Amino acid sequence: MNLASEGTVLRESRMVSTSQKIKVGSMILTLLVFAGVGLYVWQSFQTSSSVGVDMTVESELPLDLNLYGNLYFSANRVEDEFDIPEIYRHSFDSNVIELVLNKPAYSYSSGNLDVDFGIGFIKNTKDHDEYQPVSINKTSGEMKALPNNLSMSETDFTISPDNKYYAYSFKLNEDDTNDSFTMWNVAIYNYETGESITIPRAAEPEFINDSTDVVYMTSDGLFMYNLKTKQTLPLTKLYQNLTIKDDYAVSNDSKFIVMTILSLHSISILQSNIIDGLNKFEEIKLIKSENVVPRFPEISPNNKFFAVMAAKKEDFDEQTSSYKNITAEIRYIGNGEVIKEVSFDGLKPQSVVLEEWTN
Repeated sequence: MNLASEGTVLRESRMVSTSQKIKVGSMILTLLVFAGVGLYVWQSFQTSSSVGVDMTVESELPLDLNLYGNLYFSANRVEDEFDIPEIYRHSFDSNVIELVLNKPAYSYSSGNLDVDFGIGFIKNTKDHDEYQPVSINKTSGEMKALPNNLSMSETDFTISPDNKYYAYSFKLNEDDTNDSFTMWNVAIYNYETGESITIPRAAEPEFINDSTDVVYMTSDGLFMYNLKTKQTLPLTKLYQNLTIKDDYAVSNDSKFIVMTILSLHSISILQSNIIDGLNKFEEIKLIKSENVVPRFPEISPNNKFFAVMAAKKEDFDEQTSSYKNITAEIRYIGNGEVIKEVSFDGLKPQSVVLEEWTN
C-alpha cells in the first residue's frame, strides 16, 4: 500500500485515533528512510564495481559511419610465373586500391620517422629466399637492412608508436610446417642501440600502452611483456590451443583487442578492464559463422571499426590456408556488424594479408 492509498484509508476511517495515525506515519517514514539508504548503497556498489571499466563504445551503430585513412595490405602479383609480393593500400577517401611499394616485401609497418618500415624480401645467391627487416626511405625507396638475427622466416613486423623499438616473429626451422608456436620466437629490437630481447614459443608482436608493453600470442593465449620491468603478464587465456594461423589486433588506445580463431571460424572482440591495477581483457562480443572464415584483423585509427579478411568456407582450403576468393569486411567494434566490404579484384586471393590501418 503506497502513501496515497494510505492517506485515502485514513480519511475514510473516522474511527482511527490520533495515536494510530502517528504510528502509521512513523512506519511510513521509517520505510522511506530504509528505501533511501538501500538505494544509496546499491548506487555506491554499482559505482565501485565498475571502477576501471571503460565502456566508451556503444553496442548500437554510431551515427557517424564515415571511414577514413588507408588500409595497407600485402599481396602477390604473378610475373614470369613467379609470385612477387608487394604492398598496396585501400584509401577510404577515394575508395581506390593503389600500389605503395613495388619492391618485394611481405610485411609492412609505418612509423613517424623519415622512413617507413617493412620486412624486406632479398634474393640471395642460394636456392632460397631470405627475409630480413629493412627501413625503406619514403622519398627514394632505398632499402636498408636493420639489425636482426638473420633467420630464414621473419614476419609480423611492427614498430612502436614512439619509434624506439621494432619487433617481428621468426622461425627457428624453415622446414618445420607445424602450426604450433614451438619453432616460433618474437624478437624485440631497440632501434637506436640495436639491443634485442627474444621471447620463445611466441609470435605476432604488437606494441600497446604508449610503447611500454609488447603483446604476443602463444598456444595458451595472449601475453604482455613490459619493456621496463622485463615482466610478463597474461592478458587473456580465454582461448587455448591457439596456432600460428590465429591472429589478433590491438587498438591504438590499447582498449580493444580483436582476435580471429581459425579453427572456430570466429571473431572475438575483447575490451580492457583494469582489475587490481592490472590490465585484463574481457570478451564483449563473439561472432561465429559456419560459412565464413575470418583472418588478419586490423583496427581503425579512431578505434571504432576493424577490418578482417573473409572468405566463404567453400573458397577456403583448411590444409593450406589458401583462398580462392576473398574480401575485406569492415565491422563496427561495438557489435561486430558489417558496414562495408572491400574487394581485391586482380590480386592473387591467397596472398592477401592485412598489414595496417593508418591515418
